[in-house]
Amino acid sequence: MDYKTHLTGGIALGIGTVYLSQKVNLNIQPLLLVGGAAIGSLLPDIDHPKSYLGNKIPILPTLLYNSVGHRSLTHSLLFAAIISTLLGFIDITLGIGMFIGIISHILLDMLTPQGVSYLYPLKKKRIKWFKFKP
Repeated sequence: MDYKTHLTGGIALGIGTVYLSQKVNLNIQPLLLVGGAAIGSLLPDIDHPKSYLGNKIPILPTLLYNSVGHRSLTHSLLFAAIISTLLGFIDITLGIGMFIGIISHILLDMLTPQGVSYLYPLKKKRIKWFKFKP
C-alpha cells in the first residue's frame, strides 16, 4: 500500500480513538494522539529504502532491509510494543497514538497479497487476510 493509504488509516483510527476516549472521560491530548498515530502509520515501512520515510532517512532503511527484510520486524507486534512503550515514557498519549498508527499499518498490509510477519521473530510466516491489490 502507499503511504497516503497508511496515513489516512492511521489518522482515522486515531480520531476514532480520541472520540471513544472522550466518551469514557479519558484524559488524553487529541492532537498528540492523532499525531502519534499519523507518524506510527508510516513508521513500519522504515524497513524499505524506497518508502516515504525510507527516502527521507539515510542508511537505516537499507540496513533494516538487508538484515531483516521488508514486512518482518517493523511490521510486528513486538515492534509496535517496543516503540510505543519507549515513547510512552515520554508521554503516554504519544505512546498510545504511535501504537494505534503502527497497528493500523500492520492491519492494512495484511490486506495485501504479500501479507506481514506480525509475530516476528517468533513466526516468520507472513499472514494475509485477503488477496486485495490496492
